[in-house]
Amino acid sequence: MKSLKTLFLGTTLAAGALFFMGTSAHADEAYTVQSGDTLSTISQKY
Repeated sequence: MKSLKTLFLGTTLAAGALFFMGTSAHADEAYTVQSGDTLSTISQKY
């Protein structure tokens, strides 16, 4: 049982590291969210 927990912890940490180190985003411009904005209206603009 202890080895199963260790395996699970190791797998989780490895997946987390790949998730955070895998990609980076570079935006050409910045958008400031304003009151009343929704994700759908912002996505329609960009």
